[in-house]
Amino acid sequence: MQGVSLVPEPLWWLLGVIVSFYFGARHQQKSQEFQRALAATFTRAPEVIARVRHADGAEDAENAALAEWRRGGG
Repeated sequence: MQGVSLVPEPLWWLLGVIVSFYFGARHQQKSQEFQRALAATFTRAPEVIARVRHADGAEDAENAALAEWRRGGG
């Protein structure tokens, strides 16, 4: 602790700035990577929805009882 007390205060400020910039930049980078990954997921959403709708329609054609139940007939 005696050695730490010999470090001048401006050097502590400089160290704090360096550490803050490092972790701030790291946080920003990780945040932007996450947002890019999330945006890439949402760009595929219409394709997924179309596939689900197509699969749902195909299921109705194959299962007449389910199609009738969905229409409320039964």
